[in-house]
Formats: sequence, structure tokens, C-alpha cells
Amino acid sequence: MSNVSIGDIGGDPYDDVANGRLKGFSTCVHMDVRGVEEEIHQALSRINGQSRFTFRTFVDNSIPLAVLRHLRVNGGPITVQSEASIPIGSIGAMVVYLGGNLPERTSTREVFVQQHELLRQVTERSYKTRSLDGGFVLESAWPGSPWGDSVVADLAIIYKSAFVDYLVSFTTESIRGMLKGNLVAVVRDKHTRMVVSVAMAEIADIRLQTGQRLRIAEISEVATHQGYYSRGFARVLYQHLVRELKCYSIDLIYTEARANHAPIMAAACGAGLMPCGYLPGHCCISSKRLEVEQSGKFGDLVVMALPQHQNAVDPSR
Repeated sequence: MSNVSIGDIGGDPYDDVANGRLKGFSTCVHMDVRGVEEEIHQALSRINGQSRFTFRTFVDNSIPLAVLRHLRVNGGPITVQSEASIPIGSIGAMVVYLGGNLPERTSTREVFVQQHELLRQVTERSYKTRSLDGGFVLESAWPGSPWGDSVVADLAIIYKSAFVDYLVSFTTESIRGMLKGNLVAVVRDKHTRMVVSVAMAEIADIRLQTGQRLRIAEISEVATHQGYYSRGFARVLYQHLVRELKCYSIDLIYTEARANHAPIMAAACGAGLMPCGYLPGHCCISSKRLEVEQSGKFGDLVVMALPQHQNAVDPSR
């Protein structure tokens, strides 16, 4: 239950019914584009009525980015292309997002342009380290740490008010699973003891088919209680999680931020993450707070990652 966003790694692509997509995460490391194309063709054979195909795999750094950007694989009604790529220095390869949608699932050109202008504005700002004022306190715990029933109840209120649609249902069971399996950081109101903001890092250990091992962390499930907006809590939480993750053997720290919501992209930028790609109509995610209108429940995301020279990898691994 913990890897809500990362999903299943290895094995065959699977039907992500809630998000209307065929989803996969391969452990192959390709040395040429032909191998990537063959793997996509094989995965696309499993398409059965889904409106989106999204697939991650690894390619050797010797493959030029320009070649990947021009990659196109026709899967019948869906044409697959490279949507994002993130280099991982510790393995000499990059993880590549490959995806495509049915036409009706893709945002209009106008929305695309507005979102990229929003991203440009966010990335051109300068950011300082944020801190909490005296009325709030930050708490965090690594996977496996116990969280009380009151935290589960607070998070249910936050998530249900923050999102109109989301890629999972926020039930007591699902929230407990996330709290148990992820690195979790919350902001509490000192006076009421209520949790008012939250962010999590999903951590996954991957064994590649080459025998190499790596650990990735995706910052996700970020939300703030509607009564506490515009206090910089998301930025504080992003910065804290990145600091924590850099102290451990994490090869890749990244996030998938909503492309139509400047505060969440700014929180990621403020923690040092930089844009690496764009995922159109990627999943069910929408809220009342946005700067660019969204048509339908499928939101566009911006992949953002911590530059490799900032990742602290334990050389003894």
C-alpha cells in the first residue's frame, strides 16, 4: 500500500483501473533505442481500453537525450514518446518516462502553454530556506514508526478537503498504509495539536536486471488544511524531507508536481528540485486551488528531481 505513486516495480504492466491507464516500471537497462522500442511494443500489447499508457524503464547514459526526445512508438490509438528523463549517476543510466494518451485525455494547447509559462515563472524565482513560526512544530518519522489514530483522522480531513479527485481513495486503511510505509513529515498546530500540513516520501529499493541496486524516493501526498493556506508549510516539508533523504543511501530524489498549481511546484523548487519532464493527463488529481483551469479529472504533472551532485550516496553500499 505504501507505494501509491511509484507503483509496482518489475513484472508485467498492469491495469491501473482507478486512473484509466496501463502502468509499468521495468528493471531493464537498455543500451540502445531499439531495445526500448521493443519493450514498449511488448507492453503496449496489453492495452485493453485504457486511455493512457505510462511506463518507466532505464537507459544507458550513452544514449543521447536528443535521440530519446524523438522516440515515437505507435500503439494503435496511442502513440508513445519520451515524456521525462532523470539521470542517476550512481548507476551510469537514466530512468525514462514513456507515455501516451488517447486524444480526448490530453489537455488543449492553450492549457499546455499556460502551464509551461507558470512553470517558467516558478523556476525563475529565488528561494530562501523557510521555517515555521512559533505557533507550529514539525514532526517526522521513518517507515514503520507508529502514528496515532488522531493523525489518521486529521489527514483524512486534510486530504478530502484538499483534493476533488485523487489517484487513490483516502480511507482509514489507505492512510494507515501510507503512514506505515513512507517517510512522513507533518506540521502541527502547537495549541490544538492538530496536524495541519503533510508530505511523504515513498521509498523503493530496485534491483535492476544488470544486478545493480538503487534506492529511489518520490515526495508525494502533499497537502495542507484549508484553514492554514499560504503559510509556506509545503516548502518547509519539502526542504525537511530532502534533508532527511540526503542523509541516507538514496540514489534519486524526485517528485511529480501538479502543473497547474504554482505553490506545489514552488515548494519543490525551494527544496532544490528541478524540472525534468511533463506528464500529460497522468492521473486522477485535481483540487479547487489551481492557477490554470483543468478539464476533467486527469491532471498534468511536472517531473522534478534533485540534481545528481546534490544526492548524498553512501559509498560503502
